[in-house]
Amino acid sequence: MKNNILRLKDCYGCGVCVMACPVKIISLEPNKSGFYSPVIHQNNKCIECGCCLDVCSFNHENVSQSNILSDLKVFGGWSSDPITRARSTSAGVAYEISKYAISLGENVVAVKYDKENENACHYVAKNMYDIELSQGTKYIPSFTQAAFTEIDRTKSYTVFGLPCQIDSFRRYIKRFKIEHNFKLVDLFCYGVPSTLLWHAYLEEKNVTVGDIESVKFRSKINGWHKSALLEISGTGGKTIEESSECNFYKIFFSNGCLNKCCYKSCKYKLLSSAADIRLGDFWGPKYRHDDLGVNLLITFSELGETIVNSLKECKIVLDESTVNEAVKGQMSHNAPYNIFRPVVLSGLRNGISLKYLSYISRFGRVISSPKNVFLSSTENK
Repeated sequence: MKNNILRLKDCYGCGVCVMACPVKIISLEPNKSGFYSPVIHQNNKCIECGCCLDVCSFNHENVSQSNILSDLKVFGGWSSDPITRARSTSAGVAYEISKYAISLGENVVAVKYDKENENACHYVAKNMYDIELSQGTKYIPSFTQAAFTEIDRTKSYTVFGLPCQIDSFRRYIKRFKIEHNFKLVDLFCYGVPSTLLWHAYLEEKNVTVGDIESVKFRSKINGWHKSALLEISGTGGKTIEESSECNFYKIFFSNGCLNKCCYKSCKYKLLSSAADIRLGDFWGPKYRHDDLGVNLLITFSELGETIVNSLKECKIVLDESTVNEAVKGQMSHNAPYNIFRPVVLSGLRNGISLKYLSYISRFGRVISSPKNVFLSSTENK
C-alpha cells in the first residue's frame, strides 16, 4: 500500500484530503456504515507526497492550534432581528456572521440540507440568497467534497464546519500558507449519526407526510429549551416528534450508530478547537429563563477576537460571559460506545424496524461504558 490516506481506518471523513491531493485521485464516498470515507481508485497514480496525511486531523494526535485558557473570550449572543432569531436553531449568530462575510465581499462555506438527495452538504454561498439555505442544524454527516474542491485559494472565505473538519482545514491552509484568506468557525459537536439511520427514518415518515419538502432537526415551536423536536413537512402533511418519541433521536442520543471515531478518537470537546470561533447553544443556568435562543460564542484566536469586535456593529447582541458559565451545559467527554452499534447498523442495512432498533440501542447504552472493550473486537469493518 502506498503511503497515503488509505492507511487510515475509520477517519472523520472530513474530505480535506480530497482538496489537498495534487494528483486528484482521492474521492469521498459513503461506506457501508453510512459515513463518508476517502477512497482512491487509482492507487498506482499516488506520488507519495504525504499531503493527504499531513492535512488529516485524524492522523495527528494533537489539535493544530493550541489555546490558552486566559486568552479565550466568551459571549452569549443572538440576532437582534426577531425573525432571524426565531427561524434559527439557536439564536442566529452563525447566520449573521455569514451575512457580514458576504457584505465584505467574501464567500461563505456553509452546510445546507439537500432534500433532493436527502443529505447534508457543504456548499459555497456567494450572495445573500445563498446564505438562506444554511439556516438550521443538520444532525447528519455532511458531504464536503463538492464545496471544498470549489474553493479558490486566492479568494477570501468564512468556513463553517464540525471541529474535526475545521482542524483538517486549518492544517490545509497552514500547509499552503493561505491562512490570511480564511476565517474558521466550528461547532460544539455531540457526535455524528449514520446516514443509514436518517434515510430509514425518512422512509418511515414518507408514509405519513408524503414527499418530503422541508426538515427542521430542532424545531423551536415549543421554545428553545424544548427544541429537541424533529419537524418534517411533506406533500401530505406535517409531523413533529419529541426526542422521547422519535426513533431517529432515540437511536442518535443512545449513541447507537455514531461514527466510530466519535467514540474513541474525538479530541475536540469543550475548549479544544482549531477554529477562530466556536459556536453552540448556551445551555446551563445563565440563560435558563430565555426561551428565544442564545448562542454560545468563544474566540480561540486574535482573528476570532477581531471578528467578534466587528460583529458588535452588526445585527448581533453580545453579552460577555465566562469560561465557567460556558462549559456548564456542554458535553465534556466522548460519547460512550454502545455495544449494540454493529447490530443497529446491520438492522438499518437490512430494513429492520426502527422501533425495534431504538429499543436495542437504548438497552446497549445502559450496559455499556466509555471504556467498553467491544469497540475493537466486535465492530464490523
